[in-house]
Amino acid sequence: MIDTLHMRLSVEDLNAAKRLEQTMQNVSEHALSLKDSKERIRGKHHNFHISASQTSISARGSLSRYYLGSNFLQLTKETTQMAIERLSDELGFDFREANISRLDIAGNLFMEMPFPYYKNCLGELSGATRGPILGKKGHSLYYSNSFKKLLFYDKGAEMKTKKGTQPLEISNRQILRYELSLHKNPRSYFKLNSLKAKDLYKPSVLMKQTDSWKSEYMKIKKDHGLIIDPNFEIKTKKDLESFLEMAGIQALGGQQGTFQALQTHLSQGNDTTAVQKNRLNNKLEELCTPRPDFLLPNDYVEELNQKISSFNLDTHQ
Repeated sequence: MIDTLHMRLSVEDLNAAKRLEQTMQNVSEHALSLKDSKERIRGKHHNFHISASQTSISARGSLSRYYLGSNFLQLTKETTQMAIERLSDELGFDFREANISRLDIAGNLFMEMPFPYYKNCLGELSGATRGPILGKKGHSLYYSNSFKKLLFYDKGAEMKTKKGTQPLEISNRQILRYELSLHKNPRSYFKLNSLKAKDLYKPSVLMKQTDSWKSEYMKIKKDHGLIIDPNFEIKTKKDLESFLEMAGIQALGGQQGTFQALQTHLSQGNDTTAVQKNRLNNKLEELCTPRPDFLLPNDYVEELNQKISSFNLDTHQ
């Protein structure tokens, strides 16, 4: 589903700022630029931050929160179109023609276990920084670079901290939210010549949103939890080596903990080349891959993979 949007609409209207001032709910700034003598206005309309001049209008906010009252609820193709048309009608400008400069795609997943069980299974993502969201350390995880950001957090815990009564059907559920934020030129990310608000509810663009949301998650290396089969029998030297390898990795905190320990060691004046480091990382990933004769699949990874693979961003509520 679509959550946050940044939209910019080009206009040629000397009275654009004045017209918006009459329709916006709250105007926080109305000024005449000393640089070019153009009138500018800033303020809010519902949850959207609006700014306008004589040549452009920008709107930034959660489309689902604006139209449905909460970003927990999910916009469909039809309600996305209705939301953009309502915003256009209320502000008096056709935002269907607005260019999209940021697009957040999100989904809420109902899980079997609390959030940390799944967070601890998510390892590194090539080309991205990994860490907790500020203020949500124990209940969040993000991957970020200059073009996109993947966020995972405990939506149930977040909702409990906000005012209002939660619906009974979700009050005691484990809810993991995954967001993909395309915060720099989503048009190029989708390989399109242009990306306007009216394109967001086209079937072809909806498919690109869904495919991107799923494929970006799949790029994350998964820590399969290293669950050693209790029925595994140690009979040979090779069996013992395998057992000690896994026991050592478990003691270091699993795949993620071992990866961090390895990187720390390699950064301490070690002359290891980039090629050698890559081989070592690949070997660690190989060691942590489930094997039917020894390492059992991690149910948490499998559950999260299945939930994301089968999720329909256009129909879930």
